[in-house]
Amino acid sequence: MIPRKIYIALFLFLSSLSLSAQVDFRRVCLYNSGDDIQLSWAPLSNPCGNFLSLSIYGRLNTLTPYTFIDSISQVAQLNYTHIGAGTQGNTWSYYLVFKYLCDNSSTISDTLFIDLTQPITSSFDSISYDPTSQKWVMGWSANPATDLKGYIIWQSIGANNSPLDSVANQFYTDNSSNPLGSASSYSLSAFDSCINQSVISSSQKPCYLSKQSNPCETKSILSWNAYEGLNNVSYRIYYKTGAQDFVLDTILYPPSLSYEVTIPDGETREYYIRVFLSNGASSRSNPITLSSDARYSADSNYIESVSWIAANTFEVKSLFNQSSLWDSIYLVQEFNGNTQVLISEQQNPTLYPFQFNSTDSIRYTFTQIATDRCGRIYTSLPHHNMVLKGTETNTDNYLLNWTSYQNWLNDVGQYEVYLGESLDQVFTWNIIGDSYPDSSDSYTVNNLDMNIRCFIVKATENGINSFGFQGVSYSNPICLLQEPNIYFPTAFAPFGINNTYLPVGTSIDKEKSKIEIYSRTGQRVWSSNLQTGWNGLHKDGTPYQDAVFLYHAEIYFLNGDRKGFKGNITILY
Repeated sequence: MIPRKIYIALFLFLSSLSLSAQVDFRRVCLYNSGDDIQLSWAPLSNPCGNFLSLSIYGRLNTLTPYTFIDSISQVAQLNYTHIGAGTQGNTWSYYLVFKYLCDNSSTISDTLFIDLTQPITSSFDSISYDPTSQKWVMGWSANPATDLKGYIIWQSIGANNSPLDSVANQFYTDNSSNPLGSASSYSLSAFDSCINQSVISSSQKPCYLSKQSNPCETKSILSWNAYEGLNNVSYRIYYKTGAQDFVLDTILYPPSLSYEVTIPDGETREYYIRVFLSNGASSRSNPITLSSDARYSADSNYIESVSWIAANTFEVKSLFNQSSLWDSIYLVQEFNGNTQVLISEQQNPTLYPFQFNSTDSIRYTFTQIATDRCGRIYTSLPHHNMVLKGTETNTDNYLLNWTSYQNWLNDVGQYEVYLGESLDQVFTWNIIGDSYPDSSDSYTVNNLDMNIRCFIVKATENGINSFGFQGVSYSNPICLLQEPNIYFPTAFAPFGINNTYLPVGTSIDKEKSKIEIYSRTGQRVWSSNLQTGWNGLHKDGTPYQDAVFLYHAEIYFLNGDRKGFKGNITILY
């Protein structure tokens, strides 16, 4: 038997638990298109660990009594659907009774009616371009509805609103949009836990920034629509160049919908507009990029060299700024007022180095003309092929004259004169004399024991230029032929100073020419071309007995003439 004092204490404890237990009856909502009614409550407390049941009572209206509807025996159940009740009307009210087995006590909830109250209207604070996500984003203040569940974002197309998405917070990013292509109108509504929806707000549309620009002009026009749905207080225009931070360009007050900007040659800028709204918020427009084509420097269109490479054949090498947007490239050759277009390309040419045929002895002017996509014309400095000429001043001397090479970036550093005997080997000839400064245009060649004398002049630029190379140009070669002449000695001494017999002269083809020596009895004692001479001796080195011999010679000259000669030779002992 429980002592009286303990029994009384236990009773008071259980009674206190019963009184403290509450049923948090939260909402009553129309459900399933209004046909059913759904009741929801918070998780139930069970102070003595002996939950018995939760009973639901309801009535259709104030003229009818509350009646028992159903009983729930699962403590974890948190809602109940009164099926079909909504078809009878939306004036139902309900209360819950929570019973405990431990003391057979019960707790009665508040009485709730069907929630038909709409949340108040929610509106965007602003819609703005987000440079991080590169999307339109929108934000708004929290709706004060006590049982708010979320928000619906609508896309407004004309007078119609189409649901775009729903969220539970106060921020939304429209990932389906392309702010660089257009701006849409958006509206907002709030809904509560009973899916009661507020009135859809008035639509708002951010400023969409566009441009009227021409990269060939420095001035461009920015234009945009007014922010729709809220009054616009002012516009601030910002821009940046490259990786720099944005800076304020201007404040437009009163608001305007266009603005002229100036972009320096060769510069690219990014612009955006921030509009300040009557509700105290601000909105950022989409960005746009403006650029102005740079006017290229003078050396962006440059002839590298003009050079002789073969008989009546020249080569032009050219450089031009490969990153430039050239509309056309022309290479023009001029002589004596006559102009010939050697290259006509409507895009960057791939024909360089370019070879063409022209007369060796004519000095031509070569100019490269380029136009960019803005129609601006760039004309290179003229370059000329070097023309070499020469005259024989006497038997041993030649005077060479050449036209100077002009308009290299570093000018001419030196001229060099090369000598050879065959045009077939012109670029392997030997240099003669020293190098000559850039002011030279003539050179006298002295004491050259050659029948045919060919020359070419090489010009070299004065060091490595800003393009990273050193220009080189060759003149045309010239060959100076001496007047044909031959002399046959009448005597020689095999054991003396002049111990070889050989005709001498100028402009003789020694390899092709032929000479034969005969004794007085008609015996041929020697035969050869003129590259070697006769020593007047037998093969064993003993002298001939006869002192007088006959010669017969067939001589070929370098000018194409052929002549025969004969006469006597006296050997002196």
